[in-house]
Amino acid sequence: MASFILEHFEGIVGVGVLIMFILIYMSCIAKKHSLLDRFVDKLEIIIGIFAVIGVILTYSVFRRNLEQASIDTTFEIVDRAWIDVNKEFHQSYKNCPNLIHSLFFDWQIKAFGGETAFDGFKSEDEWHAVNYITCLIFQSVEDMMTSSSFDESGEFVWLANGVQWFNSPILQKIWISQKPNYTETAGNLIDLVISKSINRNIKNIDDLNLIVTEIMDTDEYKKIISKRAERRDIL
Repeated sequence: MASFILEHFEGIVGVGVLIMFILIYMSCIAKKHSLLDRFVDKLEIIIGIFAVIGVILTYSVFRRNLEQASIDTTFEIVDRAWIDVNKEFHQSYKNCPNLIHSLFFDWQIKAFGGETAFDGFKSEDEWHAVNYITCLIFQSVEDMMTSSSFDESGEFVWLANGVQWFNSPILQKIWISQKPNYTETAGNLIDLVISKSINRNIKNIDDLNLIVTEIMDTDEYKKIISKRAERRDIL
């Protein structure tokens, strides 16, 4: 019922306004103090009721649109910052196997049925492929922070991805030279993730979750997220 009213809100209001105009016109030609005339005298109360209903329905429409925007944003950020990045890992593996291999923990690679040894790699990574992959990863952090207010995936999920990726010594080395290309808040978050995960022996999902929890509990992390939120409000 509520969804029907929301979908046909404008039509319902239009019909209500039309009925009121008809009643007002009929009262003008009706006998004074007639039932219709007395009814029209009460129209102010009816209009007030319509106004309250209108405010409630407007809020409901706004809330529904906000929820839909949140869902749409979640789909978009997952596609852009997760699915597309992993798709590029697959497509560029032949061009930079060492980098892509380093972005996963051994226990993850084993779960996929892959080999954890580097012995099979016969050539160096192509620098332009490395540049493209690392740009996608760094930008995914920017995207996550930009859409965090609407993204329903949650910060924990994205931080887990970050700890996984930035545990790579290759990515850490490239980040040093690429950091100036990204916002201060994104840079600080990546630095925090690296500092908390470097030299940690992450042997399973429990170890990974523990580090993510440690990061989220730090005052530094809370300051970074707060500063990013303030930046969005200014913009």
